[in-house]
Amino acid sequence: MPQVTFFLKDKNSKEETLVYLVFQFNRKVLKYSFGEKINPKFWNKKAYRAKVTKQFPAHVGFNNVLDSVEACVNDTYRDLVSNSIEPTIEKVKMGLKVFLKKDTNESGIPLADFIDSYIKTSSNKPNTIKQYKTAFTRLKAYQKERKISLDFA
Repeated sequence: MPQVTFFLKDKNSKEETLVYLVFQFNRKVLKYSFGEKINPKFWNKKAYRAKVTKQFPAHVGFNNVLDSVEACVNDTYRDLVSNSIEPTIEKVKMGLKVFLKKDTNESGIPLADFIDSYIKTSSNKPNTIKQYKTAFTRLKAYQKERKISLDFA
């Protein structure tokens, strides 16, 4: 059964440390840092969330972020399974990145990298994916001919 948990990068730190998402499914493990940090003294090891305390008034918002990330991972996994697509670490990670807006127009990543990731994680029909691959091949040829690298920016 798929399971999401959160762990601290350095549970003994005296300063804020990164929070890692760990998603276990089908004997695979995705470990991912999404940029949230917390001081370990405000971390509840049993609940995998921030402690509810007056010393850390941001606990509600912080825990809401963790809940949203967990829901995104679970939704991505369920969508893959319900569409008869084999869930992989890369596909779940891509869903998470899109949710966290790391692979959108605003990120400035190369367009070719985005398209390649999109094709690999696409749940569209084989003929549609074939058309994507054809367009992608033509785009790469254009970039090579013009000696440029296109990005969203």
